[in-house]
Amino acid sequence: MTKGKKIALGVTAGVLAFLLLVAAGLTVWILSNWSGFYTEAQHLARIRKRAEKRYLGEGSEYTSLEVYPVYNEEDAFEYALIEFEPYGFLYVVIGGWNTPWTYMYTEHSGGPSNLWYPYVFEEGAVSVVPNDHGYNETWKGRRVFQDENGEYISYRVSHFKAANIQGERRYILPRGIPAVKRGENYIDLISGKEIPVSTDFTDPSIETTFEGDIRFPVGRGLVGVPRY
Repeated sequence: MTKGKKIALGVTAGVLAFLLLVAAGLTVWILSNWSGFYTEAQHLARIRKRAEKRYLGEGSEYTSLEVYPVYNEEDAFEYALIEFEPYGFLYVVIGGWNTPWTYMYTEHSGGPSNLWYPYVFEEGAVSVVPNDHGYNETWKGRRVFQDENGEYISYRVSHFKAANIQGERRYILPRGIPAVKRGENYIDLISGKEIPVSTDFTDPSIETTFEGDIRFPVGRGLVGVPRY
């Protein structure tokens, strides 16, 4: 083999090695931005890391947090719950990809200290309740639960913590309903009503029967940048 051929082969091998390294690096980068690349435990750890960086630290009103898996109506891991101390909570939906336009992790609307009220749909009912901004809202067709003194019951902890759910699997059902499953029914943690597991949530006739308050806006990320 001539000296020229040896040099050419060396250059070719070097170029191929470089291209393989680039391809491997690009593959890892792509996969690291895909939610399916991570296990449930890894997702929870990533969410915890991001939440601690964003919400804990000097001057924070929160002292600590815990992260729990939350499942959809098909028993698939799709959400996470962040419980803050001494109060506050966030639901996080796990999307498909981190891109310049979408986030892998998206918070529910309202922020970690948003106020919520337990209620049931009831024809003719009217409830006037204060919102997070101190203004009264009139809810028609919803009866908000009251305590023995006639005061509306409200919470700034998650629906699961308010219901003292500990060892049971947590769910977010269609229409943003927080629930647990018991036997052949879900328990709606806003109204306390039973929802049959067989319920078709696409049926428009149930719109005023079961409706939750967990909403995930498009584009609100838990991180602000794709990765640390």
